[in-house]
Amino acid sequence: MRRERSARPDRDAGAQYSAPHPAQRLLVAPRWMHHVTAVGMASLTIGLGVASLIIIPPAGTGAAVWWPAAGTGVLFALLFRGPVWIPLSVIALTGVLANLAAGRPLSFAIAALVILTVEASVVLAIVGRHGEHARLNGVRGLGRLFVACVAGALSLALLGSTSLFVLAGAPIVSTAIALTLSHLSALLLMVPIALVPLSRRVLRVKPIRIMEGVAQFTATLTVATILFSPVLPVPLLFLLFPLFAWAATRFRPLYVVVQLAAIALLIPSLFLLVGGPYLSITNVPTPGLLVQLFMISAAITTLFLAVGRSEREALLDERERRAVLLRGGFIGAQVGFLVARRTPKGELNIVDSNEVGRQMAQGGWLEPIIDAWLHHPQNDLTQEVTLDTGRSYQVFASVTGHALHEDDVASAVGIQLVEITDTIAARDALARTLERERAVTLELRELARQKDVFVSAVSHELRTPITSILGFAEEIDDTGPDETKQAAEIIIRNSRRLAAMVEQLLELGRLASPETHLHLGSARLDALVGEAVEEQSVAAERAGLMVDTDLHADGREVLIEPLSLGRVLTNLLSNAIKFTPRGGIVRVSTNAHGPRAIIMVDDSGVGISPDERHRVFDRFYRSASEEKLATPGTGLGLPIVKALVESAGGTITIDDSPIGGTRFIVELPLASSGPMTGSIQLRRNGRQTTS
Repeated sequence: MRRERSARPDRDAGAQYSAPHPAQRLLVAPRWMHHVTAVGMASLTIGLGVASLIIIPPAGTGAAVWWPAAGTGVLFALLFRGPVWIPLSVIALTGVLANLAAGRPLSFAIAALVILTVEASVVLAIVGRHGEHARLNGVRGLGRLFVACVAGALSLALLGSTSLFVLAGAPIVSTAIALTLSHLSALLLMVPIALVPLSRRVLRVKPIRIMEGVAQFTATLTVATILFSPVLPVPLLFLLFPLFAWAATRFRPLYVVVQLAAIALLIPSLFLLVGGPYLSITNVPTPGLLVQLFMISAAITTLFLAVGRSEREALLDERERRAVLLRGGFIGAQVGFLVARRTPKGELNIVDSNEVGRQMAQGGWLEPIIDAWLHHPQNDLTQEVTLDTGRSYQVFASVTGHALHEDDVASAVGIQLVEITDTIAARDALARTLERERAVTLELRELARQKDVFVSAVSHELRTPITSILGFAEEIDDTGPDETKQAAEIIIRNSRRLAAMVEQLLELGRLASPETHLHLGSARLDALVGEAVEEQSVAAERAGLMVDTDLHADGREVLIEPLSLGRVLTNLLSNAIKFTPRGGIVRVSTNAHGPRAIIMVDDSGVGISPDERHRVFDRFYRSASEEKLATPGTGLGLPIVKALVESAGGTITIDDSPIGGTRFIVELPLASSGPMTGSIQLRRNGRQTTS
């Protein structure tokens, strides 16, 4: 689940001011609206530029006292969604036409063309093509706007004062100051119109608010007209700031910046046309600069107040929205939530709860638990409770606020109730199931032990009579009449099979016994492989098979008793010979890899399916294949091989043979890799310990 990012007033507008600002809104506006706005802004920029130089021509060849076209030109560029060179061309054309209309030489017009274009380009580079880097929904955006306006005004002042000095010998410092203040005030008062965030909500303005807005706007214009007219003998311009604060704290940001733009057009016009209180101030060579300073101060103050109001409303909206979300989760939760407080009498009072919590807490069982915990609330409460009704609950409680004391009634207690009736029932059922399985496992182990004891006992009991039968049968075969020799041979053959089976059973019993110890020795691997192959050569010849060897152990010795290794090799070879059809191949290969020797016995027989490979080492297991069932066997040879190999610290695995049948892979530790001494005790799970 994605964690919701918290509101940051310096970057994000809240729900109320998260819609695009006017510059972005015009990007998706109808074409006719964009065209009307573009034509209107272009005409306004050119008209204000020409009027500012015609109405009040600059003294001599100096800088203009009032140049509102600097602000409207950048505003036009921000609102225009076409190529940026079009509004820049309008700004350049404004400078050319204004200077020519004021009767200035063509060189002045060309210089103005370049300087005004540079100023607008600097501002746009900082705020973004459409103001995306300086939205006025936070202090960060406002700060970026201030930086852009100051940078643009300073770049123009530097180029303009230098140009006027070169072209007309105008003083650089005073010209630069005049240009900076004139253009900075125009930018601060006009550009915010394109950057102020619009309201996403549908405006439902109450009539009383409309009346208040009309009254505020009228009062501001009236007071400004009076203050900047010759009526008052002294400047009382500070009277306008309460009206600006009124607008910034009570109305939407768009209303505030529009009012600032109106003041930006009204105040300089009054000053230039009818004079004003600043004209009576002596010792000030250019009173118009004081007007520009006043307008800059008014713009900065009002914009800060308006942006602060936007941030506060964004935070309030964010808090309200989060409260609604939390309240919805609190009420609609599937677990019980309760909020309790202690009364002055020490009683616990539930001040809020959801429906689930109210139903769970019925019956008065919760209060004693919380009261007992509140006497020592060092840690949060976690407790399971089973009621007389059979329902079970898990209770979580924690203290909010500062730590509770005996006389503390201010802190709230948050309580969470989770019904765990089904969980406890499932847990108890699982415990009963595990107990039954444990009992069954113990019973199966006991049955297996009894089976092993029985097999071992029967094997011991069978060994003596089988030996007697075999001995008397051999005597009859040697000394009896000819008519009884055939029967004696049958008795001898079957007696030997029974004797071999008994020996195998006894061997498995010894290997599986926890008291059995085998003494480890070492055996020359290749030599014993050769002896085992030679021993099985008669059986292989009788079966019509060829036995190959590929021995590369290079005389290395393995850590296993020679007798045990011989039995492993004999059983694997006899098994391969039994299940390989006439004309097949049995191959024995050896190799040494690292600290272990590898023995591989391959055959081209019927193979062992992957489903049966994990079972062939079980006692008495016989394959379900009819072809294998036709081959006599007891199912004890491979279990003995596995037990002997693991008793020596080796492993045995089964894989497909490259010659078509089965491959048995035996790995045994080499004697040179650190021979083991002493003896090992065999265990049923195949692990061993040295002693």
